[in-house]
Amino acid sequence: MEQELISTREATVSAMSIEKINIKKYNEAEVELKKWQDRTNLAIEKGNDYLALEALKRQKFFSIKVNNLKVAIQEQMILSSCLKLSLFALSNKVAEAKIFRDKVANFEYQEVSEISMMESDYVSDDLKILKRQLDQL
Repeated sequence: MEQELISTREATVSAMSIEKINIKKYNEAEVELKKWQDRTNLAIEKGNDYLALEALKRQKFFSIKVNNLKVAIQEQMILSSCLKLSLFALSNKVAEAKIFRDKVANFEYQEVSEISMMESDYVSDDLKILKRQLDQL
């Protein structure tokens, strides 16, 4: 269970860093788009059709890039949010398991075996559900 918590934490950090990288790329692409929009307008004002056409091609390229990065950022934000929630839930389950382990240590052997089976099934089921949710992401 501790290993799953560590791997979930690593996946969350990775998703958040990818999100930040995509935001940086998006901002850079927006600047380039604006630059080529200005150059297109300037070429049209000057009456240079060739430069206007070339600038328009680059403007279109960066427009597509901006739109693609916008979609990627939205998807990454959803993934990051899901991983954060999963990490929080898994952290709570680990804490519950530790508390349960400490309580079990205080009971007699026979009581431990009966309670342990019921509680471990509960924790195990919750972990299986969380693992399935993470695998779906």
